[in-house]
Amino acid sequence: MFINSGNFSQSLLRGDEYVFVTALDKYHFSFFPHVFTATIILAVFSTMTVSLFGVKTLLVTLADGDDAPALFSKMLKKYKEFHLPSFCLATIGLIASIVPALLLQPQGS
Repeated sequence: MFINSGNFSQSLLRGDEYVFVTALDKYHFSFFPHVFTATIILAVFSTMTVSLFGVKTLLVTLADGDDAPALFSKMLKKYKEFHLPSFCLATIGLIASIVPALLLQPQGS
């Protein structure tokens, strides 16, 4: 269900800009696209950090319960509670998901 206010035409929508940027274009906020892009980038990095922590914690918990190889529960003695093997595996998985996303972008982007 869409509400048509009569002030906005769908013919103004372009595929190369955010809808919010197009909608606020008449107010001449030249900084807004940069703020919007920065917000999205911060949200993505926040989500990646949380997923990295969650995978690492899950691997350590499974290794402590003998449901995963014991290698993942080993810690570095120099740093308190830093599980290097599980961190490395989670980082490799994260990189393995980012690289195809970068490679599969359209050529015009």
